[in-house]
Amino acid sequence: MLDALGEVGPIGLSTIELRESLDVMSPAPRVLELRALGFQIETLWIVAENSQGHKHRCARYVLINQAGRG
Repeated sequence: MLDALGEVGPIGLSTIELRESLDVMSPAPRVLELRALGFQIETLWIVAENSQGHKHRCARYVLINQAGRG
């Protein structure tokens, strides 16, 4: 998840994208774990469509810094 957030840069990844593409079933707790390790991750609230065509209000996570990695 961390690598994927780093790769996409400022567009970030939504909860739906993390679940459906990366198989991260609970993105929010993983973000909390990364924040506890010193990673700065911004949460933006969006409306996104899942693969079944249903719209949901969900988070889009954007990695701001990489905890001393650059």
